Amino acid sequence: MIPKIYLYLCGCAFAFAACTSGGSNSARHAAETSHAAPATPTAQSAEMPLAATETAASTPLAAINDSSQATARPPAPQEQVARSKEQTPKKKADACELITKSEIKTVQGADVGETKGSERTSGPFILSQCYYTVVPFNKSVSLEVTRAGAETPATKAIEPFWQQRFREAKPTKGADVPQRVAGVGEDAYWVGNDLIGSLYVKQGDKIVRVSVGGKESIEDKRKKSVALARKALGRL
Repeated sequence: MIPKIYLYLCGCAFAFAACTSGGSNSARHAAETSHAAPATPTAQSAEMPLAATETAASTPLAAINDSSQATARPPAPQEQVARSKEQTPKKKADACELITKSEIKTVQGADVGETKGSERTSGPFILSQCYYTVVPFNKSVSLEVTRAGAETPATKAIEPFWQQRFREAKPTKGADVPQRVAGVGEDAYWVGNDLIGSLYVKQGDKIVRVSVGGKESIEDKRKKSVALARKALGRL
């Protein structure tokens, strides 16, 4: 009787041990498997990031294309300069700004009382004049700047006039022959006599005339006129 009971208890103990050992091994195997091999992503999870990347990359390009079509092209720098010139009115020339009173005094050796400027139109030309009243009066100085009108190109006004009036001038009765003067402007001529004379100087599309009063000789008046003309040309 005792041996049977003993055998029965031993069998139960052995079965329990086997179950316990098998459960722990299964749990250990599951834990090791979970740490050793990460979960494999599915096809759906692998495709979603790619689709999201393509959408994010394509959106900014589409936005740029839309904005470039909606925004008008800004004007080029050359167009802006041209427009600004067209919109800016031309400043009226003031011949009295070309020679200062102190410069007149240095040349004439006398004080300038007042200056009087004026402007008038003569055919295709615009003439700006300044009269410097000097004490004594016979030493006064006259300055005049001639330029083509707004609607007349300089090549059709200044050049033909200068060519005919000075370069191709021929001796005529009662008229003084222009005498070439070097060392001032692009081209210059003196026209006058012992009593009165003027220096004409061409610079670009403008003509400057200087007349100096006084009892000096033609040579002295010419030198003074050249000195004042250079001052005026430097400020044109």
